[in-house]
Amino acid sequence: MRFSVLIVGFMLSAAMAVSERHGRADSVQNYRSTGTENSPSYPRPNWDVRYSSGSFDLKRFEWLKVAFVPEETAHKTLPPASISADQLRKTSKQAAPLFTVTLDQLRAIYWDPRAEKGSDLLQSTPRSGCGYAKSLMPMANSAPRPGAFIAWATSPGPILRAVEHFNRHRAVRLLWSEGSTDKELVLAVNQCEYASFIANLRRFAGQRWKEIGHQLK
Repeated sequence: MRFSVLIVGFMLSAAMAVSERHGRADSVQNYRSTGTENSPSYPRPNWDVRYSSGSFDLKRFEWLKVAFVPEETAHKTLPPASISADQLRKTSKQAAPLFTVTLDQLRAIYWDPRAEKGSDLLQSTPRSGCGYAKSLMPMANSAPRPGAFIAWATSPGPILRAVEHFNRHRAVRLLWSEGSTDKELVLAVNQCEYASFIANLRRFAGQRWKEIGHQLK
């Protein structure tokens, strides 16, 4: 077990070293999915999460890239009406989103407060390997609050595949409406990044958080 932890720590350190050499404060997730010339370009920060269940024709634990963007950006990147997840994964440079959720469509967010607290603690624990996730937290004086949540179908990079076996994930459930249709999504988020993801969801919801934020049971 100790040997396995040392291997994971070495791989995470190597990923962060490459990221720092490129002058970025990206998470390990951001580095492993955006490192090649032919990779799609995603807004930052972003998160690599796994699809647990919901309203989409995706396999369980399929990988998604998610981010929060200004609403005007979301309107420019709406996915074609008829495009499969396989087609989306093959898209280069200008990746078409799998779905887009604007704030007025959002109906409920379910999250785990204990997992959020534990994730926040891990970020501040030097030997946890989670310190990088602090760079994903929203800044107090950052750009205006995002107006949309977007997800893309993606594929794991080599570092993600190597360390995924050792990662723990925590659930987030989203409910929203598209016209007369109700949509649901349950995501599995890396424990290291759970606190940052919830913090950005809370910022996205703004004053509506008190209305739509609920604890998972």
